[in-house]
Amino acid sequence: MGKAGKKSAHKSRLISSSAAAVKKAKTSSAKKIKEGTSSLEGLSRGQRKRLAKRQQYLQRENLIKSSLNLQKQQPKIRPLDVDTLQGAIKDIVASSSGDDAVKAAALKQRQVVKSNKKKQYIMNAEISHVGLVMQHPQFQADPFSAMQMHLKNTLK
Repeated sequence: MGKAGKKSAHKSRLISSSAAAVKKAKTSSAKKIKEGTSSLEGLSRGQRKRLAKRQQYLQRENLIKSSLNLQKQQPKIRPLDVDTLQGAIKDIVASSSGDDAVKAAALKQRQVVKSNKKKQYIMNAEISHVGLVMQHPQFQADPFSAMQMHLKNTLK
């Protein structure tokens, strides 16, 4: 029974000394990492791997931060205000001389599209059409008058 006690005391001393050695190794490797020393001689293979992964992570993080800063510095492009355009269209339609059927046709609501494939097709067609309108020289010169002329021509 006495031997069992000695072994447990011996084991506890070994465990405490190994724990102290591990703690010392961790703090020394952490100091090396914090100091930014380029010599990786004192680090184990696992520590070198973790250090490399950490550096890759920090590089990605810095890249993301710099791109976000660039986006913040760039002036924001304001999109066209849809409400203002709708109000202008309603005013033009109301002021144009025509019967109620023409006005109702101009203000009718969009048809309900049921399938996503059809929505995608319509969206692509409208995007290409908007691109062509934006390139038109009359629209580039004066967008509001170009839309007014278009509405007058289509509602006749």
